[in-house]
Amino acid sequence: MHVIWGVVMLVLAGWGMSGCKKKVISDPRLADFSSLKLPALPSSFGTTRSADLPDLYYDPDLYAFVSEYIKDAKSRGVEVADRTIQALRIMRWVDHLSVGEGSGVMAACSRYYVTETKYFLKSDQILWTMIEVLRGKAQEYTDGNRLLLRELLYHELSHCFLEKGHLPDGVEGIMSPVFTEGDHRALKTWSQLLDDNFSQNYLNMMPNIGM
Repeated sequence: MHVIWGVVMLVLAGWGMSGCKKKVISDPRLADFSSLKLPALPSSFGTTRSADLPDLYYDPDLYAFVSEYIKDAKSRGVEVADRTIQALRIMRWVDHLSVGEGSGVMAACSRYYVTETKYFLKSDQILWTMIEVLRGKAQEYTDGNRLLLRELLYHELSHCFLEKGHLPDGVEGIMSPVFTEGDHRALKTWSQLLDDNFSQNYLNMMPNIGM
């Protein structure tokens, strides 16, 4: 299995402007998404078929953000591709991430793909995706606030649905690699964060995720 992975880390930063230490979510050198290669299953001569898909599983309180994300994207001129929506087969709370867990990890988008062969021509195809949210760490960060959880889920959905990576270091936004505990930026500027996230300028700054 080929794995490219990264995680959202909870690390202790230096003293902040206020003189208080802040916990910063994520290490800018890492990414909170992964691409995992699955074996293709043999079919007929010169052809392989996709590996089997897992059963659908969605925790309702997390999956509720999917329709909100699609609506918010569309109202700002961004259409989420049907294939990426249909690819999301698992969205759940977990006590341990399936891939890439480390100290302070909050959530991750994992993409599973195969290299398919059709009449000897090979191509990589995303089969399905999964979003997992670490119950303890995410609840510690959001403190039960739905908007802060929404920001976290929109970050992961942008990885899975738009197939985008992080914003450059120093650029504030939903897709910033840095989440600071106690900053609560979503509570202050949520509308602006949404506008920026789906703007062409920000989308151009986010790298496309390769296999």
